Amino acid sequence: MPEPWFFEVLPYRPSPYPGECLSGYLLRLAEANGFLSFWDFVIDLFPAFHQTGQTGLLRWEYPVEDWGRIPVRTQLSTTELRRLTVMPWVEKFRPAPVVTRPSQLSPGHFLRAVVNPCLRVCPLCLQEEAYLRLMWRLAPVQACTRHGSLLQGQCHRCGTMLSVLGPTHRHLRCATCGADLRTLPSEPAEPELMETQQRQQVNLEFLLDPDIVLVQGPSEDLPKDLGLKFRYLRLQTGQSVTAMAKQMEIHDRLITALELGRKTTIPFYLTYLEALSYSWPDYAALEVPQEFVQSLGQPHLLHLRLCPEPECPNHQPPPGMGVTLLADLPDYRRARFRCSACGRRFTCTYEGKLTAKPRRSPLPPGRLSRGLKSSEEIAQLVEMGLQGLDNRQIARELGWGQKTVRLYWEALDLEKQVHQAQARRRQEEQHERYAVLRNRVEGILRSMFIEDEKITLWRVAQALGYTTGLLKYHPNLVERVLEASQIHEAQVQKRRFEALSAQIHQAIEETRQENGTLTFRKILERTDLTYKRLSSRYPELHAMIRDAVEDHQARMRIIRAETRCAQIDAAATRLVAQGSRLTQAAILREAGLHRCGVRFEPIADELLRKWVSDFAPRD
Repeated sequence: MPEPWFFEVLPYRPSPYPGECLSGYLLRLAEANGFLSFWDFVIDLFPAFHQTGQTGLLRWEYPVEDWGRIPVRTQLSTTELRRLTVMPWVEKFRPAPVVTRPSQLSPGHFLRAVVNPCLRVCPLCLQEEAYLRLMWRLAPVQACTRHGSLLQGQCHRCGTMLSVLGPTHRHLRCATCGADLRTLPSEPAEPELMETQQRQQVNLEFLLDPDIVLVQGPSEDLPKDLGLKFRYLRLQTGQSVTAMAKQMEIHDRLITALELGRKTTIPFYLTYLEALSYSWPDYAALEVPQEFVQSLGQPHLLHLRLCPEPECPNHQPPPGMGVTLLADLPDYRRARFRCSACGRRFTCTYEGKLTAKPRRSPLPPGRLSRGLKSSEEIAQLVEMGLQGLDNRQIARELGWGQKTVRLYWEALDLEKQVHQAQARRRQEEQHERYAVLRNRVEGILRSMFIEDEKITLWRVAQALGYTTGLLKYHPNLVERVLEASQIHEAQVQKRRFEALSAQIHQAIEETRQENGTLTFRKILERTDLTYKRLSSRYPELHAMIRDAVEDHQARMRIIRAETRCAQIDAAATRLVAQGSRLTQAAILREAGLHRCGVRFEPIADELLRKWVSDFAPRD
């Protein structure tokens, strides 16, 4: 730190106590240096503060405005000042936010569940050493482990809640009545609470140590590396995400987000690790095996992805992605799969044992008892099955159950033929439905063409009574609608172009007949276009107007030059008749012209010079 100027440092600069908080240290500094108001001390440290309410930004025990003038006034390094804040705790879980505009971003946005916005103290500790501890400012801390008493957060004299900082605050005093916090009553804590608090405060002291990191080595994505450790610990305990969510009484999405390194609140890390019955020192010392990291890149339960059908190509090892995972049930140690080759769905345990029921009836083909159903019913069954009616329709017509219908197909050895007939019928019905739908779409497109409506997928789907998502199941129809939309849009653009072109031609002709000035603005005033839209969407019309304006300007220049030449001739003729001497100034004065107006007209300037030279006196 460079040598400061004498008046830049405080006269009395006591060193911070071990474990002291930043707000308490600032209050102690203000009192030791004789500031009558704490607000006067705050605006000296933070010149950017303009309202007394900004004093409350310092209650979060986090640096604002890049520490302000605190390092210069106290001659303490930022490393020493960080030990007075919760910044080392925040940096262990995410990159520490930099609060450079406290009026727009308060540290309370990300520290509300970490730091208590109100003050709680142990009066017995204050009687021993009169300074505010950083541990008391943390939200999870409720008791003093040194004296076994609860922290007090209410004034015994006025009954108000103790505030941390204020414009007129004094060190170890109630902001309302000025009572001494060292005289607060002490209340013993329950043994169960003390046991929990001792364990938690050991972990919190570990997290507040700036020399400790939770991930060894450089980390490109700190939340992701932390989540990987949590995932490894959870799997080591044999717990699933669902089981942990039920145990913690939260939604499983929160656990998934933490393990994947997504945005998570800092207190949730503490809650999750406590649910895993793990301490933070052990967590920091944990190293995730490389084999576990590599296994995360492989598909889940890959060794079970073999189809049980012997004829299926996915039945032979090695297992692959031809069998997809439908559901993982870790609580039951089972998983549900589907083979993409044969469509078979099956369930098996983590040990590879199938748990699905047999697919076929134990009744062998040809051994159906004829006494169960009459021959007429069986004939109707066979007729409707070969026609391709599905089992539900057949069961409804005959008054049977669907399972009975399937049993008869197997017993009559007609299952394969019936399935083929049903597949053909479904395909025919699908083609018929598609043809009807396409005819409806064509009719809607024709009506939109006639009524000159804008054609979009949403408008066509609305006319059909469908949603756009349902219409996208028919890509051919979507392609047809988009094609019609392009054709219709091209026709609309063509008509629009022709109408605009006619308007522009008419505006140009009217301006020429009126002998007025032709500009872009005058022409665009007669249309509903802006210059930007004209140049971007109708470059041909823009070029046409530009050419017309340039032609009009050239013609106006010729007319203006001819008019000035006529004025010069008439003025020079009058001067000659009067016997006056011809000079450029005399001719211009007689013609009522200015020299600058003639200078930029080469023809008029040349004519003027000619008159003067022809009638100049000869020696």
